[in-house]
Amino acid sequence: ETIENANEAQADATTLLNNTINAADLAAIDAQNVLIETIDNANEAQADATTLLNNTINAADLAAIDAQNVLTETIENANEVQADATTLLNNTINAADLAAIDAQNVLTETIENANEAQADATELLNNTTSNFDIVQLDYQNQIEELSLPILIDIIEGWNIIGYTRSNNQDMIATLAGISDYITIVKDNNANVYWPAWGFNGIGDLIPGQGYELKTTIAINDYFFPDTQGERISISSTIPQWAIDLPAEVHPNDIRTLVKVVNLLGQEVEPKDSARGTTLIYLFNDGTVEKKIK
Repeated sequence: ETIENANEAQADATTLLNNTINAADLAAIDAQNVLIETIDNANEAQADATTLLNNTINAADLAAIDAQNVLTETIENANEVQADATTLLNNTINAADLAAIDAQNVLTETIENANEAQADATELLNNTTSNFDIVQLDYQNQIEELSLPILIDIIEGWNIIGYTRSNNQDMIATLAGISDYITIVKDNNANVYWPAWGFNGIGDLIPGQGYELKTTIAINDYFFPDTQGERISISSTIPQWAIDLPAEVHPNDIRTLVKVVNLLGQEVEPKDSARGTTLIYLFNDGTVEKKIK
């Protein structure tokens, strides 16, 4: 029984060993298969990697070629831009040169015009100076001519003369040299200067005005002197010859004064009439008297 049991145990051990060997063989086969599959997968992965690498290299080559083309195009564009810039610079330089030449021509023309204008101005100034000298000489001659006195021949009796100086002067101071021979002087307004009575109703002699002058003698080559602004005051007096005149008596109880007229027939008031005025007295009895006031 022991031997049988030992044999059975041996048989079981052999079966177990065989099973174990078979399992190991299957496992080895499975492992061999897995290894082969793994190697195949690794080879496929290597092939894919190689393909990917080749594709990547090709893409990189294409990108490099594109980059090279872009770089070449950029360089060409840059060269064209540089050429255009060079052309523009040359044109600008040429335009600047032309502008400088034009400016130089304008400057030269301006300088020439300025020189001509200066020459013309100098000539005009010389002509103006010459003309001014001529005008000044003529003016000086006129002044000298005007400064010469205008001589007047005064006859005995009544004269009409003009005052020839260019400025007003006092009547009394101006005629002081001949006042002893003057009976009376009248202006256009019937104002009088009456030396004998010490009365100056005219005041100043006015340039360009005419005056009536009555003298007792003839005075030749008379001219109005420059009084340098002198003024002479006089006081009214009654001359002796007037005092010596006989006084006329009017018989007012016999006749009455109707009116008094001047030589023009105009009725006047004796008290308002100027001295020396001839008056005609008309009375109610038809008589007439002629008197000088």
